[in-house]
Amino acid sequence: MSAFEQLLLVQEQDTTIDQLEHRIANLPEREQVIELEGELSALAAETATVAEERHELEREQKRLEDEVALLEDKIARENAKLYSGEVTGVKELQALQDEIASLGRRQAQLEDEVIVIMEHAEPVDETLSQHADKKAAIEAKIGEVQKQITIIEAEIGAGLDDARSVRTDLVVDVPDDLLATYASIRDDTGGVGVARFTAGSCEGCHMKLSAMEVDRIKKESNDTIVTCDSCGRLLVR
Repeated sequence: MSAFEQLLLVQEQDTTIDQLEHRIANLPEREQVIELEGELSALAAETATVAEERHELEREQKRLEDEVALLEDKIARENAKLYSGEVTGVKELQALQDEIASLGRRQAQLEDEVIVIMEHAEPVDETLSQHADKKAAIEAKIGEVQKQITIIEAEIGAGLDDARSVRTDLVVDVPDDLLATYASIRDDTGGVGVARFTAGSCEGCHMKLSAMEVDRIKKESNDTIVTCDSCGRLLVR
């Protein structure tokens, strides 16, 4: 087999390698992971907004509960004072009772406000729970797709190893200067550096060469490097 025929076999392996490398770099599963990660990011932003709302409710509830606790302590002190016998005047006793009643009304008002906040918090907590479930589902899906990617990469990687191994064996019988020329042309022509010349046409660009060019090529010796005047690829006769 001539070096040019051998080079066609090298081209077959290079094409296979290119296709496998392109496939492994452009797996649709990768795009799926990106989309899922986008969903996760958007969900995180939504969750942060809802969580801040929940924290604001918590802060307000704690403020009210702290105020209720202070009122309870004050009412307890006032009651203790009322029944201690320290206050004996009718007006002073009445004023003390009025103060205790006022404090009690304020306590009841604050406790009602706490209940309202707790009611507002319920749907917020439900939303946060739904977000947590959705986050877990998305993360699980990402994990599944990444496992698929790992499996596919391994399968494609095995094919790449085989193609590269075959190519290594093939290039042994191709002269270095011819291989270098092929590689340069391949880079310039989008991956195909050599093509068969059949019936006056280049199978690389599928252009029919002029009769004069065909005649010139036929007169060249079999070991002469010939290129297509349309695409520049090496021609194997």
